[in-house]
Amino acid sequence: MDIIYRSAKKDDCLQIAELIDIASGGLLNFLFYNLTMELSPVQIVAQYLKEYNSHYTYKNIFVAEFNNEIAGMILTYPSEYYGITEEMKYVLPRERLEHLKDMYYSKLPDSFFIDTLSVHERYHKRGIGSTLLSIAFEKAIESGFKTLSLIVFADNSNALRFYEKRGFQIMKKIKIDYHPLIPHQGGAYLMKCEIK
Repeated sequence: MDIIYRSAKKDDCLQIAELIDIASGGLLNFLFYNLTMELSPVQIVAQYLKEYNSHYTYKNIFVAEFNNEIAGMILTYPSEYYGITEEMKYVLPRERLEHLKDMYYSKLPDSFFIDTLSVHERYHKRGIGSTLLSIAFEKAIESGFKTLSLIVFADNSNALRFYEKRGFQIMKKIKIDYHPLIPHQGGAYLMKCEIK
């Protein structure tokens, strides 16, 4: 199987947003549900990724492509940019941001943050996630960081095993109260990995 790893392009944004939706475990739908009747949450995120006026841009994404399909993606940026932005406060309902405030205020200073790592289910067990994570390590080193960080749902045992196997450690438990659109229990974890 010939998988191409490359920087994302604007034309990839809809497929990338679909993968972000899968990895978000309901967060995307929770944040953007019924914001507009014209666009779905995935379409809203795809539009946002195309605009590249913030850290949440296709320019910070690497993709794995197979047969003209985005099989996987990773979105990374310095952790200082992670959190509730002024634009989010303007666009998203306050009660939704309040529900996730512990998550958005949990970050490891001076680290390179993995916002999203997602591989389409039909491409699992082919090394795509590991390769994308290696790319994140390389980008972190190039950018002068010594630590990677990320947030993962506490009940996502597959992701926890994946990250722990690659040297990530749990740093903090994050409280996320139950909501029907976020079908996870136990909150989330802030994890870090020192770059050796």
